[in-house]
Amino acid sequence: MDITAASKWNEVTLRVGRTVLGPTLARADLRTGRSYQLPDGSTLFIKLDQAFVWPVLRIERDGIVVPGSDASLERTTDFAGKWLAGLGVLNLIFGMLQGTPDARNGGIIVGVFLVAMGYFTRKGSRVSLVLGTGLYALGAVLTLVSRPGAIIVQIVILIPLVRALQAHFSGPKKPEADRRPSPAPGRSAAITTSC
Repeated sequence: MDITAASKWNEVTLRVGRTVLGPTLARADLRTGRSYQLPDGSTLFIKLDQAFVWPVLRIERDGIVVPGSDASLERTTDFAGKWLAGLGVLNLIFGMLQGTPDARNGGIIVGVFLVAMGYFTRKGSRVSLVLGTGLYALGAVLTLVSRPGAIIVQIVILIPLVRALQAHFSGPKKPEADRRPSPAPGRSAAITTSC
């Protein structure tokens, strides 16, 4: 399956092989979501999930998120791991710039921990994702006590982490594809995405 767009999430065309699945979709169409019947009898659902500032194109086949799509477990986990590592590097830098030894050591320890959690999260560790997100959320709550105006920044930073947690804990449903007949010889039932 190929997904092409004239611009970011606008004038989107879906194709399976050379067959166009339906009319070109505008961003408003993607926000409401569309379902398509595929040649092998499965159902494809596509929807643009807009959580605050980061839109994610959700592509499901028979209720299961398509591997490699924006909302897939591997993509959300990889992004969250990069995010945690980036937060760790920032903590290291700010920790080294602190004046007092206690504040400096605290920033460095938190930074090293977040970088490690980011690394292991990218390798697929759910525990690392939970620990890294938990530490960041705890820090965010403590920051809000002293600087309540920082809530917007904290929410923006938490969005990709929460999406990855959601992908990990919602988990794939048991596929009912076992009941569906196999594709004809020489035809593949796999879906790949490209934008």
